[in-house]
Amino acid sequence: MNSIKHYRRAPVAMAWLALAAWLIQVPPAGAATEATFAVLQTKTGSYTNVTVTSKSEEWIFILHAAGMGNVKIRDLPADVQEKLGYAVPKAKEPSKPIVMPTMQELTDIKLPEMKQLEQSWREGGAAAVMRAFGNPIAVWAALGMVGLIYLFFCYCSKMICCRAHTAPGFLVWVPVLQIIPLLRAAGMSRIWFFAFLVPVVNLLAQLVWYVKIVEARGKGPLLILWLVLPFTSPFAFLYLAFSQPAPIKSEKHVPFVLETA
Repeated sequence: MNSIKHYRRAPVAMAWLALAAWLIQVPPAGAATEATFAVLQTKTGSYTNVTVTSKSEEWIFILHAAGMGNVKIRDLPADVQEKLGYAVPKAKEPSKPIVMPTMQELTDIKLPEMKQLEQSWREGGAAAVMRAFGNPIAVWAALGMVGLIYLFFCYCSKMICCRAHTAPGFLVWVPVLQIIPLLRAAGMSRIWFFAFLVPVVNLLAQLVWYVKIVEARGKGPLLILWLVLPFTSPFAFLYLAFSQPAPIKSEKHVPFVLETA
């Protein structure tokens, strides 16, 4: 009885084996060509004697030496994806680090406008300056202007001395030496004259002179700030020269009283 059942099942088993052999040997519908690989290396494993039987948007179905299986498209190498007809996403280019230009590179940059200005200066401005210095009248006019400015500065220095009730003397008209009468007007020692000749130290000497001359002229401390600031210093200097003179300090005499019994 068992043998009869066995013989009845034999045709069914043979049919299934035939169907499996047909599926293995004949490509499924929709796959026009099969791709084969001796070795297929993916992110999840390695396969040998690989035949791609079918494909979808995200998967491929393969037969390999150990059986059959499916692999995700994104796990395949880029060249395999391209061979199978899939679009390979382009790798993002690494962002280049931002490199700050050096001072030499910045100075070497020459824009068209800069080149045009440079050419205009060479053709016009420089030539005009050379012509001006080559003209005796222009030279004497420039020297005269400088001379007038210097004389006006000396006159202002003389007025500061006079307003501080000190005699300026002829040194007030002599370059550099005019510091001496200005020191005398501020009530400072002549030793400070040498401090004005030493770099950096002269800044301290100048600040001390500002404080002392403002006190000697009887002005408020706000004038010291005006003398220090570059934009207000010329106006503060003129104010010292032409404002009201300092009050004369008078010594108070205590009357002598003879006590009598």
